[in-house]
Amino acid sequence: MIPNMFEEVKGFSNQTHIHEEEILFVDSMQENAKATSFSFGAFCFMVMMAVFVVAMLVSTVILMQRRKVAFESYQRRKRQQRVSPMTSPNDANGRIPNTAKVTQCEKLMRCFSISDNL
Repeated sequence: MIPNMFEEVKGFSNQTHIHEEEILFVDSMQENAKATSFSFGAFCFMVMMAVFVVAMLVSTVILMQRRKVAFESYQRRKRQQRVSPMTSPNDANGRIPNTAKVTQCEKLMRCFSISDNL
């Protein structure tokens, strides 16, 4: 007989009998070895994940350094503007125009950057 734990399952009949021919017996050691083995597909997946993690970290560090350099450059221009306001590169609203072109490499790095994707 099937245990009473299934009696509340819809469509369950307590009169169901399971015979030994209907049950598939397997060697548990072989099944455990299959489940815990490291296959080639798992290796490829781990390598791919490692490449993405390294790309994310490297691009984040590079972008943070570039932002730091850009901020320092902005601070330098701001100090120079205080010294000689007549030679300011600012537009009519007092903002420094963004004349730098974004390269394909920078676009790719921004895709992997932690700070840009949060």
